[in-house]
Amino acid sequence: MLLSTALGPFIGLAASAVKAQASTPQVLAAVAFVTQGETAQRADDDSVYLTPRGAQQMFRQGTAFRNRYLSNGTSNGTEAAPIYGLSIDVINNMQLNLLAASTEWHASGATAFMQGLYPPKGFSFGDSGRGVAATNYPLNGYQYAEISTIGPQDSEFSAVEGTQGCQAWHDEMNRNLTRSADIVGKVSETQPFYSNLTASGPLLGQESLVDATYLYAVEVFQTVKYLFDNNQTVHDGLANANDTLTTLENNAFSLELAKTRYNNTDKTDPRNILYGIAGRTLASQVTGSFVDFMLDKEKGPKLTVIFGSWRPMMSFFSAADLFNPQNPSAPWTQLPKPGSAMVFELVGDSGSGATARGSQVRFYYRPSADSDDEFTSYPLFGSPTGSNMSHDAFSSRMNEISKNSSDWCSICKPRGQTSYCQQFTTIRVNNAVGDNCSTHLSTPVVGIIGALIMCAVLAFVVFAFAMTRRHRSNRTSGEPRLAAGGGGGFRGADKKTGDADVVVSKTGRQEARVGSWELGNSRKEIFDGQPGAGIVTSDFAHRTRRMDDDSISIAETPVQPREGF
Repeated sequence: MLLSTALGPFIGLAASAVKAQASTPQVLAAVAFVTQGETAQRADDDSVYLTPRGAQQMFRQGTAFRNRYLSNGTSNGTEAAPIYGLSIDVINNMQLNLLAASTEWHASGATAFMQGLYPPKGFSFGDSGRGVAATNYPLNGYQYAEISTIGPQDSEFSAVEGTQGCQAWHDEMNRNLTRSADIVGKVSETQPFYSNLTASGPLLGQESLVDATYLYAVEVFQTVKYLFDNNQTVHDGLANANDTLTTLENNAFSLELAKTRYNNTDKTDPRNILYGIAGRTLASQVTGSFVDFMLDKEKGPKLTVIFGSWRPMMSFFSAADLFNPQNPSAPWTQLPKPGSAMVFELVGDSGSGATARGSQVRFYYRPSADSDDEFTSYPLFGSPTGSNMSHDAFSSRMNEISKNSSDWCSICKPRGQTSYCQQFTTIRVNNAVGDNCSTHLSTPVVGIIGALIMCAVLAFVVFAFAMTRRHRSNRTSGEPRLAAGGGGGFRGADKKTGDADVVVSKTGRQEARVGSWELGNSRKEIFDGQPGAGIVTSDFAHRTRRMDDDSISIAETPVQPREGF
């Protein structure tokens, strides 16, 4: 009795410590967007590929993710924030959701990233108890990650590259943005700089810089930067290299910002939505990934990584109000570096009864793949509470800006290259229908629902058509045929016996005789059974669809620099 009384305070203290330890917030899941590494064009066929430098950039970023999310540190650390329950050394593809644009350099970059996240591991597979020798993967345990490559025909493509295939966005860039007073003024102001850039020195005669102008500021910057980093002649001979590269980058950033941010305080302005479409579809993918995880925390994806270009990232910065006077020198006030990453972390109690309502979301940005860069947290949507937002507040604000695949189809009006948009002509799921409608449905779920409804509608139409044909057949079987002679038909009483207006040919088709038996004209035409229907002969010519001529577009995927000289 005395012993229990004496130990009572210590037991209570220990219980409190255990309870506090159990309730320590953990990173439950994370969603990341990683930009591509350095790319170049092959000299022989102009195809774009991931350079060795670009692969190293992606590998370093993957290693940085491993140090943060697969470490043994605490979730409150500056660099260490292990994801609860995520396999540390061996890839468990059930815990990962990896999406990459189907282009070669994005898919290759995703592979390099995963090499850093899960490096080769010397573990063995096999059941020696059954006489099967244990074995290992090649290259000393190289691990194979399941990476989903997303192309324009996939409904998730809008979340990876929201402006590609968005015809309305491209039309806006070519017809309106390039003719605006700001852009016209910039072109005139910067033309002497671009002319001098290629008038002499190591860039003289560079074919990819012939049309150097502000309208191609991004392409020009990428070309000169690549040449400066990889060509000794350009590196040594470029005059005022640092100032020149800084000016080129600033011009590229200002042009890209103009393409992804429409300066209008009215959040509902259609152009605000159109300019930021790439970031808005990305936002929908982020919230959908968290919903997928919360629906099944045991089997849901703990880490989602999306690999794409930096345009969706800049577009999201605009949509999330990160470009504001509070962040005049933030790292996103310049073009994202190759391999840069932004991450959304879902933080909460790791217990089985934890819910989204008690969780928080943190936003981090790592502006490059350089080893000395860190994951830095920033507040979203001008949040006064700092970088941490309650999950409810985060979802509410993200849903305000999000656009799913159905919305993308309505806004972008693509020209036939995104066949999945056709399913949304039957079912339209948009953000206006309740708080828990389309914005809480992941893109694959919306696509499946649309496909099922389309199948049901088609089945009903086929069934109705079959029943109608059957009804007509039953009705006419008990009636005298007009083709059997006697009155009726299109000659009435003048028709001779056996001179059928409509006869059944040997092939079983109904055919109408054209002309009269008196004139001996036995030519036949197919009769479609519908009053007033026209006769279609074999001479009917199909119209061909006119194809639009190709034109130069400043909004297309940037021209990549050549590798050879």
